[in-house]
Amino acid sequence: MDIKLVSENEIDNALDLILRVFMEFEAPDYSSEGVDSFVNDIIKNDDFRKGCIEGQFKMYGAFDNGKIVAVMTMRKLSHIMLAFVNRNYQRQGIGRMLFEHICNDIRSNNDNISEITVNSSPYGLRFYKSLGFTKISEEQEKHGIKFIPMAYKL
Repeated sequence: MDIKLVSENEIDNALDLILRVFMEFEAPDYSSEGVDSFVNDIIKNDDFRKGCIEGQFKMYGAFDNGKIVAVMTMRKLSHIMLAFVNRNYQRQGIGRMLFEHICNDIRSNNDNISEITVNSSPYGLRFYKSLGFTKISEEQEKHGIKFIPMAYKL
C-alpha cells in the first residue's frame, strides 16, 4: 500500500471514491438537503478541486497497485475534512495508516500544531474513537450534515 498526496490527475478518481463511499455508508442517514450539500460543496465544487490542486487542502491517498482505495483530506493542516475508504478495503487498517502518515507529516513539518480535529459523521465515530479522538461536543447538524466535533492530541 502506497500513501502519498493525490496528484492533479488523480483527483477525479479520488472524488469518485469519496462519492461512492459517501452514498453507500453516509447518505442513508442524511436528509436530501445533507446529501445535496455534500455533493455540491465537495464533489461538484470547483473551488474545492482547485484548493486540492493548489495545496489549500492536502488530499492524501492510499493506493493499491496504483488504484486509489482510500482518501483523507486535511484543511488548515490540522482538521480532517474528509476520510473515506473503499468498501472492499475497510477494516484492514488503511484508514489508520493514512492517519498515522498525516500525523508524522504534521510532526515533521509543523511544530506549532498539537491537535487534530474532525467533525465526524455518525458512521465514522467508531473509527475516530479507535484512533484516540475524543468528543468535544455532542452531535450537531448544519445544512443537513450530521457531525460530532472531535479532537486528537498529537
